[in-house]
Amino acid sequence: MTSQVKGVLIVPVWVDEDRVKPLVDDDGRLPVSVEAITVSQDVHIHGWDGTQWRKLGLLFGYSDVYAGYAENLNLPAVVGEVAGSTVPAGEVWVVYGLLGSVVSTTCTELRFGFWNGSGKIVCKQVLTPTSGRLYDFQGTLILAAGFYPLLRLYGVTEGDDAYLYAWGYKMKVA
Repeated sequence: MTSQVKGVLIVPVWVDEDRVKPLVDDDGRLPVSVEAITVSQDVHIHGWDGTQWRKLGLLFGYSDVYAGYAENLNLPAVVGEVAGSTVPAGEVWVVYGLLGSVVSTTCTELRFGFWNGSGKIVCKQVLTPTSGRLYDFQGTLILAAGFYPLLRLYGVTEGDDAYLYAWGYKMKVA
């Protein structure tokens, strides 16, 4: 069912202290009039731009769930990493958490973070992780185009395995 505005009913009222009473004419009738109005079906967000109220464009819009998985089943010796998917142009990803695991008896450090286009940002560090155990980072990461989630591992042996899971949602940028 679709509702449409056809007009506005104008009812004159008398306001006396905290009471509102409809005004009636001498015959006891309620004088009403119907005025046609034009209603725009185009709905927009409006906001103050510093000088005036104006229609604002929608900057972000939910587009999809983000559930990422990446693995490296042959880590290099000493330092290895598992990189998640790269955020494509025209999107922003809101990542709520990362899960990581390493299968190694020599790993000395595990770091959760992300690549920001120019460097690796560390969000959480786990010292002497247990082989095969899942570790997590719970927090909100806002990843722009070109960024990606990352799991770095130190002290690993060549051939060790590592896994990275990430979840959140994707937004389109207008």
